[in-house]
Amino acid sequence: MLVSNTYGNALKAQILSGPVNVSLSAPTVFASDDCSFSTITHQQTFTPGNCPTNYTLVNTWTATDQCGNTTTASQTITVADTTGQL
Repeated sequence: MLVSNTYGNALKAQILSGPVNVSLSAPTVFASDDCSFSTITHQQTFTPGNCPTNYTLVNTWTATDQCGNTTTASQTITVADTTGQL
């Protein structure tokens, strides 16, 4: 996930000001080949870091067609608290 510098600074300010609720939405995904249309599944894995505000999320999408062919795509989101408290 890429975020512009301007938006990143605004997001950082909101996070530093206290708890923040974040909502991400996935785009609509379609997949097809010569065999058939595919079924797409999504799995999210949460891995905690060395403190409560550090963690990694991995989103994995798998498309499987009716012939059993599969392909996957993944997105990794790493959250790291790099600002000390006074």
